[in-house]
Amino acid sequence: MEDDRVTVFTEEVRLPVMAVDQFGHYDPTVVPDDILVLEDGVAQQIKSVRRIPANVIMVLDTGGELSGLGGVSKRTILTRDVALELLSQLREDIWVEVMQFNNSVDLLQTWTRDRPATVKVLKTKLSSGKRVRFADAVAAAAATIEGPPGR
Repeated sequence: MEDDRVTVFTEEVRLPVMAVDQFGHYDPTVVPDDILVLEDGVAQQIKSVRRIPANVIMVLDTGGELSGLGGVSKRTILTRDVALELLSQLREDIWVEVMQFNNSVDLLQTWTRDRPATVKVLKTKLSSGKRVRFADAVAAAAATIEGPPGR
C-alpha cells in the first residue's frame, strides 16, 4: 500500500497572543521582535502583530439578598457604577452587550459600540429582583457569544 502523503505550503499562521505588562495591563507597544515562536525548536519569523478588538458581554447580577459585605454586595446602584467604570475603561472599538439577571434574564443592550447608548441603558434599565438565575444568565450569554453581526 502506498503512503498517501499530502504536502501543504503555508504562507501564514495566525496565533492569538495576549501581551500584558507586569501589572497585567494590555501592552500596546508589542512589536514582532518582542515575540519568539518556536516550531520543532526552530525560531520562526514573525511578520506582523495586530490588535483585534474584543467582544464584551456584561452579565450583571441584580437579584438576591442584600446580605454580606455589609449589605453592599448586591446593591443595584453599585452594580451599575462598576459596569459604568468598566465601560469607561474599554476602547471605543470594542463591541459591548449588556444583560442582567434577577427574577429573569434580560438583554438590555444588543451588541453595540455606541457608548452613550450603553451608558443610558446602564443608568435607566437596571432593575433589582429577589431571585438569582445565574445558570440561565450563563446560557443566555453563551447564546450570544458569536458577537456582533459581521464579526
